[in-house]
Amino acid sequence: MRDWKEDDKHQQARVKPMLLQPRLALVCRKFYRILSDMDHNVTVFSCGAPRMLGGHRIEESKRLFFYPSKNSVDPRLKIVQFSDLTFLYVENLQFDLSGLFARSPLLHSLSIVTPYSNLFLFRMLSHSVANQLTHLSLTMETGMWLEPLISLQSLRFLRLHFVNWHDYTSTARSNCQEIVPWTLPRLSSLALCGGMDEEWFVALLPFIERHCDMVIQHDNQLVLAGRSERYEVVTAHHFPALKIYRGWVNELFAVQSNSNTLPDKTLPLTMLLGSESVHTLSTRINGGDAVPSGQLGIRLAGTHYIVNRVMMCESWETTAQDLGIPIDQAHIFAIRWLISRGIRVVDCHEVDFDDFTGSWPKPAESTHDHQVLADENQTQLATPSLPVYPPTAGMALAQPPPQSWWMRAVEFLLGVLRRLRLA
Repeated sequence: MRDWKEDDKHQQARVKPMLLQPRLALVCRKFYRILSDMDHNVTVFSCGAPRMLGGHRIEESKRLFFYPSKNSVDPRLKIVQFSDLTFLYVENLQFDLSGLFARSPLLHSLSIVTPYSNLFLFRMLSHSVANQLTHLSLTMETGMWLEPLISLQSLRFLRLHFVNWHDYTSTARSNCQEIVPWTLPRLSSLALCGGMDEEWFVALLPFIERHCDMVIQHDNQLVLAGRSERYEVVTAHHFPALKIYRGWVNELFAVQSNSNTLPDKTLPLTMLLGSESVHTLSTRINGGDAVPSGQLGIRLAGTHYIVNRVMMCESWETTAQDLGIPIDQAHIFAIRWLISRGIRVVDCHEVDFDDFTGSWPKPAESTHDHQVLADENQTQLATPSLPVYPPTAGMALAQPPPQSWWMRAVEFLLGVLRRLRLA
């Protein structure tokens, strides 16, 4: 039988791995993201010749990015068979892409940025390959009314970014035609952003009402311009079956106009917040507010939704870097304020905030931990650092393009859909 000293050593040996688990989990997630990014086979067309960022051949590209360029397009673009291409980003490209669609049998995600003509868009979306698109992002300028003959039977995610939709009286159509006269039978995720006059929003409402019962994930970043001021439009009440919603922080503080008209039955809702939203939240909350006893979530005004979970758009590591956590206590207090209201706060990997903070260094650590940190610091000091050169255009282009909100939203929502199916 072991004596008490051996038992104590045995217990310490068991506790040590348990303390390291949160740190190991963070490291594993970082390596997972690094490995997943290595298989994207990104090709960037900019300034003429294409750049294959993954060391692959052009026909092995999985993602193509087209950026503005005064030079002619590489001729290979018109003949190469892109058998693995799944994502296409088009910006200021004015030649017909129908041939490229025909040579991209696996294409399912398309993002188009202005300027482009209605005819250019109609030709692309009328192609048979467009019927297999599951994700579509369009940047629309004033007067770019979509054609009603488009049939996108597989589309599940649609993002509409409205740019310069102002001066309603001089550009509105006399027959009050809809801005988006489409019916998408499988649409489940809708993102609206940009800005427009409030009169234009009336022409967008028919599209929203046709799909209100289908949409379960909604991103609302749309700003309307009234006669005297601009304001954040609230759209959650249009969708009765939401599960995930990204709206405005101010919606958490809106006062119920008439509680007697609200339905008795409530539904739980996950609300997405970015780092900028946490900053806004920190300026709105009052440290002296009393928390109602037993409060479980915050009800959105005018809806039957109770926000019982907040999910950050990024990982805790990225969020902490953006907000200066743990140095900036105001942002930590804002997150704690949500938790005190009975809201579970997680990052995009569904890691709880408390689990993330549990990986922070403790004020008093064991002698062994201090020795390990000292050894690491000594090793870093002994290792000569590489010279830092100023960035050049070539070096910048050799790096993968930064993920836009559109790309993060696509990957994030795909992950959420997978988790919903598993659940």
